Amino acid sequence: MLVTVTERTKEIGIRRALGAKQGDITRQSLRETVTLSMLGGTAGILVGLACRPAINLLRWSIEQLLPEAVATLPDIIRTMEPAVVPWSVPLAFGISVLVGVTFGLYPAMQAARLDPIEALRND
Repeated sequence: MLVTVTERTKEIGIRRALGAKQGDITRQSLRETVTLSMLGGTAGILVGLACRPAINLLRWSIEQLLPEAVATLPDIIRTMEPAVVPWSVPLAFGISVLVGVTFGLYPAMQAARLDPIEALRND
């Protein structure tokens, strides 16, 4: 988010020069941060949920290609399956959003404090 604010300094300066208040800039930056955090959290959850079928497919493929190598593995390794604990999904999503908002708040406040003249002069 800090890079986004830095890259959009001129746009923020124009908005401030046209009358946008600090709160407007902060809210816009925070909305973007929350949106990105939620998308990242959702993507992380989907990847996590896809791990079980992917590992099972990988295990099946290895068993088809190298059955004698798999037979030498201990039973615990051959039968182990990844599991998603139901409460971990909302916890992971909440942590994703919390981290995103926490680390997006500073750039949002920095963007809101920009002097319109300095922001427009910056290139």
